[in-house]
Amino acid sequence: MCSAMRRATDWRELRVLGVVALCVTVGLWLLVSRLFAATPPIVIIDPGHGGQDSGATESFEAPKEKDLTLALARKLAEVLESEGVARALLTRKEDQTLSLDERAGFANNRGGDLFISVHVGNSFRPSAQGFSLYNWSPAFRDPVASPSSSALWENGQLPYWEQSRRLAALLERELRQGLPWPSGGVIEADLYLLRRVAMAAVLVELGCLNYPPEAAELAKPSFQEAVARAVAEAVMGYPQVRVLPAGR
Repeated sequence: MCSAMRRATDWRELRVLGVVALCVTVGLWLLVSRLFAATPPIVIIDPGHGGQDSGATESFEAPKEKDLTLALARKLAEVLESEGVARALLTRKEDQTLSLDERAGFANNRGGDLFISVHVGNSFRPSAQGFSLYNWSPAFRDPVASPSSSALWENGQLPYWEQSRRLAALLERELRQGLPWPSGGVIEADLYLLRRVAMAAVLVELGCLNYPPEAAELAKPSFQEAVARAVAEAVMGYPQVRVLPAGR
């Protein structure tokens, strides 16, 4: 009888230990899951042009593209960070000259999840341009090489083009809802910079500097805030910021 009682006691102890082990395992799993879920994606924001490259400009006195893209990028970074949407890194934080390879290298070396290059348009026929989104696709597998082409990041975009297309579609939808401007849609183009970025990558072109109504809007902090909010919504809605191809 004592032996039977001892066996029963041992069995109860094993059951208790099993429950404790299960609770510890579940607790650790929940902790790791929460830590991983709380890790925000890294969004690389690229203010187009800079330094000696002014980009589009209407006149000497008017805002230059390089200044507007930097203002827009700063506002976007502020919104992403303050809302806890993402960790934002800017390829340039001031008026400086950066090559396209330097911009791609900055993004790739910092393990970014998303890359958004911000530009402002211009036109030979001053008129409302609205906004457009650009992404690279495999249709441009054999591009014409640039004279300064670097082989280091060549075709880095290839494993990510479908992710880029989804990101561009999300951005287009949110900008269309958030801005009182027409949409030029999502355009596939062999842009040197996008081809070299090894993550979901999109170029956003906003407005027309030589169309006064759009140029005036681009310079308003309230408009820049609206752009940043729309982009933040797209980033929050992007489903695969942590899904990386093999070998990444």
